[in-house]
Amino acid sequence: MTKKLYIASAAIFISILVLYILTLHPFFPLGDSGEFVVVAKTTGVAHPPGFPLYTLLSFFFSHIPFGNLVTRLNLLSAIFGSLAATTTFLLVYRLTKNYIASIVSGLILAFSHLFWLFAIIPEVYTLSIFLNILTILLFIKWVNDKNVKFLYLLVFVGGLSITVHYVNIFTLILIAVFSLKQLNRNFYKLKNIFLLTFSFLLGLAPLLSIPIAASNRAFINWGNIQNLSGFIKFIMRSDYHVLGLGEASNRSLIQNALEQWPFWLHAIYKSFGVLILLTPLAFIKNKKQKIFPLFIFLNLIAFGPLLVLFLNYPLESPYPDIALNHKRLMQQFHILSFPYIAILAGIGVNSVSNTLRKYKEPFMRWASLSALFGILLFMLFTNYHKIASVRNLIYKTYGENILKTIDKPTILITGTEESNILYYFYAVEGSKKNDIRLITFSLMQHRWYVDQLKERYTDISFPFERVIIGEKLETFYEENLENFSIVFAPLDSQAAQSISNKFSLIPYGVTIALIKSENEPNKEEYIERNKKIFSEFRGKDQILDKTYADEATNETLMAYARAFTNVGLRSNKFGDTQTALFFLDKATEAQPGYYTAHEVAASIYINDNDLINAAREYKNILEVNPTHSKSLRNLALIYEQLNNKPLARDYAKKYLETAKTLAEKKEAQEILLQISN
Repeated sequence: MTKKLYIASAAIFISILVLYILTLHPFFPLGDSGEFVVVAKTTGVAHPPGFPLYTLLSFFFSHIPFGNLVTRLNLLSAIFGSLAATTTFLLVYRLTKNYIASIVSGLILAFSHLFWLFAIIPEVYTLSIFLNILTILLFIKWVNDKNVKFLYLLVFVGGLSITVHYVNIFTLILIAVFSLKQLNRNFYKLKNIFLLTFSFLLGLAPLLSIPIAASNRAFINWGNIQNLSGFIKFIMRSDYHVLGLGEASNRSLIQNALEQWPFWLHAIYKSFGVLILLTPLAFIKNKKQKIFPLFIFLNLIAFGPLLVLFLNYPLESPYPDIALNHKRLMQQFHILSFPYIAILAGIGVNSVSNTLRKYKEPFMRWASLSALFGILLFMLFTNYHKIASVRNLIYKTYGENILKTIDKPTILITGTEESNILYYFYAVEGSKKNDIRLITFSLMQHRWYVDQLKERYTDISFPFERVIIGEKLETFYEENLENFSIVFAPLDSQAAQSISNKFSLIPYGVTIALIKSENEPNKEEYIERNKKIFSEFRGKDQILDKTYADEATNETLMAYARAFTNVGLRSNKFGDTQTALFFLDKATEAQPGYYTAHEVAASIYINDNDLINAAREYKNILEVNPTHSKSLRNLALIYEQLNNKPLARDYAKKYLETAKTLAEKKEAQEILLQISN
């Protein structure tokens, strides 16, 4: 590297790091971040495959004298995000020897919305991307310089990258294929094979920290690894049944592609905008680039279209909160393809630059350069404002509001997403440590987790070795209600299947209490307690009537909307429609267009013969989903009753056009006929 290149690299790294530090998340959002914070604090084992290199680095970084624990881990992501962008700059410069193209490439990656988001929270992705780009840079250097030391180094770094995220093996496979022409027969000697193998295994060495951490019996200790078999099952993600996410194995590849690929393309466009048009230009012939644009493109295909097919995760769901969760989970995999778009765009800028050099008049060059950096500035400021909305404490206050509903010894049974924030309060801050026994319901289907719970909570009765999803847990609930309150936060579909009609579910704030049916509260007691809980809620100014740019925040707001709707439903059951409408209104302020809240409110208005307000509720649903058949149907019937036949006919026609079943089509035709008469 020349002195000029060192200075440029340092300038890019420092500039991006300053930007990320200025926009660090003040806490962490919904997702795996809370788990990583707890694991760093307690030297535990994160969910499979454990991410050992990241957890080791986060443990050491958690002890630096800077800010609090969360801030330190946010800074760790920012450093590796800056390194990833700088390495992208160096890689493109290695291919093009063009500073402008290389700078553009690094900044495109750094400024992209999703990458920026994961560079300011405790997550593995910036480290994973940095190591993967570094592996490719070493591959290019080895091919060009023919120095075998770079081959050993790239294999070592590639091994390290797999210990951060296993999908990085795609790049190593491509390197192996592209290396076949680069290696002559003399290379295949025992010494070289041994050094390659040793380098790779040395890169995998962080995996050995997993059983060591498991022996600590920390608060988060996934898999409860005690032997080699358990270790292998853990790193192969046997708890998830497959290496992918494995939620939709019954879908065909075509069905999956038709759903996933447009979503991936939309994520790319959302993050890069018109700059993605530069990527095809990378393939304009250039002797210096040789085969590398093709190699980068194949990485893009592997980490983009092929990866989403491999994960096979459904995006759509009849339930808005589940659909939002699925989309958020897939977006975090989308960013793994972002560096390749940035690299190809940088090579494309170089191709354009080479073409413009043919023109003697400098106007075209300056105009193109000005337009390019104008787009980059627009990208910076646009995404800066998006990131500003992400930097909120909604997830933290959500956890605090869960805890506010608990005033006596409680078994708190959580969903997967809620468990991370509560683990943080429990294991890091020690909030209500003596009053709460935390259980993640979905994990109770694993024997290792139930064994951990039995060891941790000796005062709880566990009359099973593991939970079989769908079976009733009457004995578990009956025995433990003698000594504890049992509260769900939230009650997910798996937990709901475990509850028999011997029990009642009573929503309080953002939780749901399980009680024996004969112990249901009276109307006055219930309404008063929920009003008190709501009056003491933290962060109401952030959760009501606000809009946010990221799925993690919106998923948390969806949890609030679901909770407020439950309180509204229960209040309506008690006959207090005023309180019911108050909480239903808060639900739609937290998440506009939340179907259930609008539908329940509409039914209350219809019972009160207030058809105008009922119509307003259904119209609110249509603003979010214009083809919501139930809303179109009911609006047609409402306007018929209001004797507004033209409007009734319009909604009935739309209902007919969007009907998904023969029964709906038949009903729509009958409504049209009824209106005509």
